[in-house]
Amino acid sequence: MENEKLYPRFSDSEYRRRYREIRKHMKKRGLSALIFYGDSGMAGGNQANIKYVTNYKDPVSSFLFFPLKGSSNLFISNRLYLPYAKTASNIPGRTDAVDYEPGKKISQRIRQLGLEKSKIGLVGFRGILKVSMPYSVIDELRTNFKRASFDDATDILAEVRLVKSDEEMRWFRKGAALTDMAFYSLEQTS
Repeated sequence: MENEKLYPRFSDSEYRRRYREIRKHMKKRGLSALIFYGDSGMAGGNQANIKYVTNYKDPVSSFLFFPLKGSSNLFISNRLYLPYAKTASNIPGRTDAVDYEPGKKISQRIRQLGLEKSKIGLVGFRGILKVSMPYSVIDELRTNFKRASFDDATDILAEVRLVKSDEEMRWFRKGAALTDMAFYSLEQTS
């Protein structure tokens, strides 16, 4: 509960709803896993897809491994951010630093789940750029898993995030009310 005061997050049921919707789209496309990438560009906006799933926004860059079956793993940019990541994220026990080799961490997870010959989706920035992921990571994945296929799946998150739940709408309204209050205060002091 204390972590939720520091880093407000949606309810567990909201995250379960999001995961169900994402996995429904994954099944339709025959994807065994998704690999998300986000970085600090656009004032952190390039982390929107990862934050949508984990409640964590890395100051530099991060990866999320999201399997069709099993637990997700969040890989963050720098070990120094681990306390923050584990406090803010809704998957603290499965959060680790990439230690400058994100492709290796992701490859280990693919092997652990036996997905070496699977179809895996790559999720980039907010639906703006297709497969906006570092070349070194994609190259390592294609080198390590020659029998797997890697397809752009950024559109899955764009589609899922488009439909808002009642809980999300309550948060939007609360944010809008706070913005209104701020503008009202500015107007009163001018």
